[in-house]
Amino acid sequence: MVCDVDEVILHLVAPLEVLLAERGLDLRKKTVRLNGNIFRLDNGEEAGSEEVWATLEILFEEQAARQQLVEHADSVLRQMNDDFDIVLLTNLPAKYGDLRRDYLASLDIPYPLVTNDGAKGPALKWLSAKWNTPIIF
Repeated sequence: MVCDVDEVILHLVAPLEVLLAERGLDLRKKTVRLNGNIFRLDNGEEAGSEEVWATLEILFEEQAARQQLVEHADSVLRQMNDDFDIVLLTNLPAKYGDLRRDYLASLDIPYPLVTNDGAKGPALKWLSAKWNTPIIF
């Protein structure tokens, strides 16, 4: 079984909104993308992709201090692990993978973690081929 991390195991949107506000930015949820949905609080202008990514980098670096566990995620995963091999999948730059692995392990979530960039379909296809078995996401 493959389990997403953000908003399934760790909260993402709420800590991101706090971090954005700290940086004078605001998330306006018009679409599911970040680019085009983050605006400067002082003048209402759309934030550039560089500023959005710089903010995300801070969130990734400070995830242990900012991203809290979704309630009961750890216990549900332990129960599911009785019947399934669990692999975690996250859209997170690979350079932050070890930080996330360590943080999840500190929360008693020790399952293998695969980092991904972009749509999760290709990553799921790769995992299914690697195991040569159908997977559940």
